[in-house]
Amino acid sequence: MNARVSPQFEILTRRLLDLLGPEVQMLIGKSIPELEKFINDNVYFGGEFPTWGDADGSKFDKLQQEFALLCELYLYKLLGWRGFDFDKWFEAVDHKSMLSYRAKLRLQLAFQRSSGNRNTALGNSIVMLLAVFSKVNIEYDQLLCAINLGDDITFAIHGPINLDGFDDAVGGIF
Repeated sequence: MNARVSPQFEILTRRLLDLLGPEVQMLIGKSIPELEKFINDNVYFGGEFPTWGDADGSKFDKLQQEFALLCELYLYKLLGWRGFDFDKWFEAVDHKSMLSYRAKLRLQLAFQRSSGNRNTALGNSIVMLLAVFSKVNIEYDQLLCAINLGDDITFAIHGPINLDGFDDAVGGIF
């Protein structure tokens, strides 16, 4: 299934990157020179000392629940992915299983990502962007830059950031 849908995730990634403002950079498929250019073009703010924030959702993709996956799926539909492959991919993500011949144990796992799948970095990036920016009250004109890859995000804004309850709120999404 992954081999079949991988090219479709590449298209979805390009569509999403085209929609994000120039101050938001997802590092999916970016080279070191492209990252350097983004940082050089966007991280110096003319003597202003911005407020920096970051979030690291390491391993959250192993903990996410249905809500996180449904947010991701909704965005994929908005980006134009529908049909047989979409339905089959969702079914595969929703119903993974692990088998241990040694322990004679079989587990059914829901909503799990697989390392190396084309959608893992994209899905983690989408969920992390949604989680952070739905819980950190940032006006659009306050955002100076955001750099995101998978479960890591760093951002700079004009003014202070109120992070009261941020960990609990974001943790609740997963």
